[in-house]
Amino acid sequence: VNYLFEPIQSTANVLLESYEGLRATGDNEFACLALNMYADQLFMSGCLLPVVEKKIEEFALRSLRLHQLQYCRNLCCIHNRVLSLTGNAEGKNPFDLLRDNDIATEDDLLQESLSSGRSGLSQQIYF
Repeated sequence: VNYLFEPIQSTANVLLESYEGLRATGDNEFACLALNMYADQLFMSGCLLPVVEKKIEEFALRSLRLHQLQYCRNLCCIHNRVLSLTGNAEGKNPFDLLRDNDIATEDDLLQESLSSGRSGLSQQIYF
């Protein structure tokens, strides 16, 4: 598995540069898509999990500020996974960011995505 870290780490920065370029042109939807893909790469890159946790939390906030709720939800799922791996899942709930009384856990988000037909979000949850 170690041989995969270098390619993942080297390609992740391209996604962050894409995010910044797309934000500069005002394309918030694809900017948040690039940010979401960057977060996935960061999660798999072998970086220290506390660093990854802080960055992904920041990315979810950015997506929310840009009114890209679908990407914010994906980032909350990644954030939840990182918190579980670091043992901090009890102390912090990334879904509080959504400010949605119906979605308090990943299971609630899964039920909502299944009932609305959002298969991409369901796949993100069961990655």
